[in-house]
Amino acid sequence: MKLDLSNLNVLVDLETLSLRKDAVILSIGAVAFTKDGITDQFYINIDPKSCEKHGLRTDAGTAEWWTNTALKSPDTYKALLHRRVSLPCALELFDVWYQGFQFYPSGIWGNSPSFDLDIFANAFNVVGREKPWSFGYERDFRTIRNLASSKPDVQNADWHNALADARYEAEMLIEIFRQLNGTAAQ
Repeated sequence: MKLDLSNLNVLVDLETLSLRKDAVILSIGAVAFTKDGITDQFYINIDPKSCEKHGLRTDAGTAEWWTNTALKSPDTYKALLHRRVSLPCALELFDVWYQGFQFYPSGIWGNSPSFDLDIFANAFNVVGREKPWSFGYERDFRTIRNLASSKPDVQNADWHNALADARYEAEMLIEIFRQLNGTAAQ
């Protein structure tokens, strides 16, 4: 079986204040990529108060986790505090970025779609915007990662930064596809 990444794909990673579908979103990171590598990227921080105004929620366990993360890795947490925009603004900017490609992405990936993409779709819904992708284009990074015979040697030096995580997952995905198609570097 040949798996194909010839066409443009997008991988999304969110940092949130809950594990539920109605989570407050702290940041959106996304990369566009093909089998040849990452071609574009998107990153934005969101004001949590704006999310709350639209009915999104924080859960205590996730907030506590972020507090502990801030103590262990203050730079990761501080990065979330810069240039925050409202939820509607962030989603509009993502929509413009996503729709701006010459060819419609053939897949939108999440780790897993039932987390990132469900939360993301709900955010579009609560602000009254249509999400810019169809459910039929949703793809699961975690499933493909588990098909790999060995974990690709891809590094991520900035865990829990949505853009760094999206880049890491896309680079892993590209290498896994090469591995599964027998074209991985030896």
